[in-house]
Amino acid sequence: MSRGKTYSLKARKSKVRVEDFARPPGSARDRKFSEFIHSLPDLLLAQEFREFIKRIGEARSREGLILWGMGAHVIKAGLSPVIIDLARRGWIQGIALNGAGLIHDYEVARVGRTSEDVEEALERGEFGFARETGEEINRAINEGVKKGLGLGEAVGKYIAEGSRFKVQGSKLKNHIPQSAIRNPHSQRFPFKKYSILAAAYELGIPVTIHVAVGTDITHLHRDCDGKALGEGSLRDFYRFAELVSRMEGGAYLNLGSAVILPEVFLKALAYGKNRKGKNFLVRKGITTASFDFQKQYRELVNVTQRPVRISGSRSRGYYFLGAHEIMIPLLSWALA
Repeated sequence: MSRGKTYSLKARKSKVRVEDFARPPGSARDRKFSEFIHSLPDLLLAQEFREFIKRIGEARSREGLILWGMGAHVIKAGLSPVIIDLARRGWIQGIALNGAGLIHDYEVARVGRTSEDVEEALERGEFGFARETGEEINRAINEGVKKGLGLGEAVGKYIAEGSRFKVQGSKLKNHIPQSAIRNPHSQRFPFKKYSILAAAYELGIPVTIHVAVGTDITHLHRDCDGKALGEGSLRDFYRFAELVSRMEGGAYLNLGSAVILPEVFLKALAYGKNRKGKNFLVRKGITTASFDFQKQYRELVNVTQRPVRISGSRSRGYYFLGAHEIMIPLLSWALA
C-alpha cells in the first residue's frame, strides 16, 4: 500500500492557535474582573461573549435603546438586584415581562419570598390561591387600566407607592421585618427594594407585561377582570412595539423566556417593519441575544435569527447557554 502525500504541519491552516488560549489568573493581588474577561479564550462562545459585550457597549455609546425581555425564572433565581443595578447604571431602557414575572416580582416585594411548591399546593387544592397575590395584583391592574396605564406601569406604581399596611391582625406579621412593624410609616411593601417593577417605575423605565390568559394564578381569582387584563396587556404590547421601532443601533436581550416574549418581540418587529418599510433597522442594525440554560426553538429563531436577517449586514444575533444564576451576574460584571 503506497503512502499518501504529506505536507508540513506548520504550513497547514488550523482553526485553534495558542495565541487564542485562555490565561490562568495571576496573583490574588492582581486579579480583577476585567482581567478575567480578557483571559477567556478567543474561541467559540467565549469569543462571541466578548464580541457581544463590545457590541452592546457600542449600542449604549450611540444611545441605541437596549431592551430586555425576561421570563419569571430570572426573578426566581434571585437576580432582581442585578437587573435593578443594570437599570440604574443605564444599561436598560425598556423591560418586557410575562405574567408570571409580574407575580413573582410582586410577591418578593410584598413578603420577601415567592415560588410555592406546586405539587404540594395542588394536591391540597390551594395552588395559586394566595389571597394577597390575587386581590392586590388584580386591584392594581383594574384601577390602573381605568386610568389609562398598562399592566407594567399599573403594578409598578402600586408597589412603588404602596399604601400603608396595618400589622395588627395581619397573617403576614411574621413575614414583616420587626423594623417595619415598629415604624408606623412603613409601606405595604417592606421588600420593595427588590422589585424590578417598582425600581423601573421610579427610574422612568417602561415595563411592559405580556400575558396569556389562563397561564397565571391571578386569573383564578374573582377580582380578575378579563377586559382590564386584555386592554392593559394590549396597551403594553403597543408600548413595547414602539420601543422596538426605535431600537435601530440598539440591542434586545431575551433572558429565559422560551415562548411568549420571543413571539412578542417578533410581532413587534413586524409592526415596525410594516410602519417604517423595508429599510427598518437596516442602516445601523441591531444586536440580539438569548440567555437560557437550554436551547429553545423560538428563542433561537425569533430572537437570534429572523430579526438579524431582516435588519441588514450590521446586525448580529447570539445564543448563550448556561444557568441564569451564573450567566446573568457574569453579564452584569462584564458591563462595566
